[in-house]
Amino acid sequence: MVVQDGYPIVLHLRGAKVAVVGGGTAAARKIGPLAGAGARVVVISPRLGPEVAALAEEGRIQVIGRTYGGADDLRGAVLAFAATDRPEVNDAVLRDAALLGIPACDAGDPGKGAFHVPAVMRRGRLLMAVSTSGASPAFARKIRDELEAAYGPEYADALDFLAEARRLVQERVPDMAERAAVLRSLAERDWPALARGGRLAGMSGRLLAHLANAERIGAETIDELERMAAGPAGPKERDKPGVRSPSGETGHGS
Repeated sequence: MVVQDGYPIVLHLRGAKVAVVGGGTAAARKIGPLAGAGARVVVISPRLGPEVAALAEEGRIQVIGRTYGGADDLRGAVLAFAATDRPEVNDAVLRDAALLGIPACDAGDPGKGAFHVPAVMRRGRLLMAVSTSGASPAFARKIRDELEAAYGPEYADALDFLAEARRLVQERVPDMAERAAVLRSLAERDWPALARGGRLAGMSGRLLAHLANAERIGAETIDELERMAAGPAGPKERDKPGVRSPSGETGHGS
């Protein structure tokens, strides 16, 4: 068996302490997303760059305005980041974190720490992460940029609708196999295409009410939702790739 380099996870950090040693550009790239995830970010640095200083002024992070003071600065943290321009300080952070059992990342040398942070693309609830296992972070960012171009804001609207639709299906379809089939049918439809131009967002209340009030929820119910969302479509629209006709067939063109 081939052993892969790294195990991807999504951490729920709301309210958890995360220690970041450093206050410059490298630290800012970590601090912003951590604060956005609801972490209680504690920055240890005698100086702050403009991005980190702005977060401090907004009250989104706590700042200890001095140089790194050792393991006590990390106690209680669930993660630690070494992001200074001094390799000896970064090494000390990694060493102290390891002794405390805290996973730590060296922002300047991802191969040194217990983990590294991938390039991330977000569209609302949709999150895609790209890693080259440290081989080329720049290449990971290039792929991330390609994903951003391919997956537009319509995916955020589609997933907001799907989240609520899934909740209703889970409440109303007790049989596990039938429920799985309905959820699979929901996922197979091209909701992002229907979300373009805001149509799905404008109709989501009506669609969800139809789902909530349906006598029985099955694949045919999902067909009805899709037809309602699509509205009247001419032959050209129905023939577009990925757009289903009222019969449920997908148009692929010739």
